[in-house]
Amino acid sequence: MIETYAAGRPAARSWGAPITAALVGGLAMTICLGPSLVNPSNIDWLMHADYRLHFLGWHLYRHGPWTLPLGAAPLLIWPIGSSTGLTDSIPLAGFLFKLVDPLLPATFQFIGLWLVSCFALQGLFGALIVQLATPRASLQFLGGLLFILSPPLIYRIVHAALTAHWLILWALWLALREDAAVPSRRLCLAWATLAVLVDLIIPKDEKSGSATDAAVPEFMDFMMIDQATRQTAMRGGLAWLDAECDRRFDKTFLACADADRRAVLDDISWPRRTIKPGLAYGVTFFSSFRDLTASGFFTSKMGMADLEYIGNTFVPEFTGCPPAWLKKLGV
Repeated sequence: MIETYAAGRPAARSWGAPITAALVGGLAMTICLGPSLVNPSNIDWLMHADYRLHFLGWHLYRHGPWTLPLGAAPLLIWPIGSSTGLTDSIPLAGFLFKLVDPLLPATFQFIGLWLVSCFALQGLFGALIVQLATPRASLQFLGGLLFILSPPLIYRIVHAALTAHWLILWALWLALREDAAVPSRRLCLAWATLAVLVDLIIPKDEKSGSATDAAVPEFMDFMMIDQATRQTAMRGGLAWLDAECDRRFDKTFLACADADRRAVLDDISWPRRTIKPGLAYGVTFFSSFRDLTASGFFTSKMGMADLEYIGNTFVPEFTGCPPAWLKKLGV
């Protein structure tokens, strides 16, 4: 249903219903808590249940020195020290407020504001998700209310750090919206660089097509998904290639002339030779990249035809290696 509607909906996104749902969510939480509890200077209501620990962690973190890691609170369980993460004091929010500590009143809490914000954002992203399925503002608004009234969220009001359910909705919305599959400019440039690079390794000749003709970039894309640990090395290697070309020619690898590209590759193509200073990373990357290119090409239909590989074919009599190949190999 989402895909059907996304294919035909206009590019412009309406924010009316989502913002209204956010306002209702924030207002509902404010009424539930009471305006006085949202007041940052009011800490009386925090002096019971788990709220006491949440506030204490923030208070001691705020008045303690800056340390590494950033969430560390030396004054908490002094002199041993602890972390605001262990008191569920919402470390990220605490860090941001600690940055502006001189501007804050002597007594300050953000837990009330945090709860209001979480319910507002729950309504906002809930309505945005429903918007992916219907253009009707009324249904988007009601969908936002449905997410605001989510029992797991309401149950967690007594534990403020666990009310950021909107983060899940935000992630879902980013993944499902119609432009989620549109590649970024950076990804397009990386794909173009990869395509040029594999064709420099296996170019088209009179016998076979190039690596891109054999869908080697698509093979590599699959390998990056299947073996996710290789993604960092691939991104880093392509970035190194651009940086090296920029250092030599003041251009990216794609923008360089063919001769300049080959000059860089010639310097990193021979791992057994003496490696020039600063090129060790490039040599390691290119050696792995070249192996991946060859694997993709020679396991494709085009690559197998190039090798004249006949596969599991019945041979009535094995006569050994053809004389022409023995002569070529010098055996």
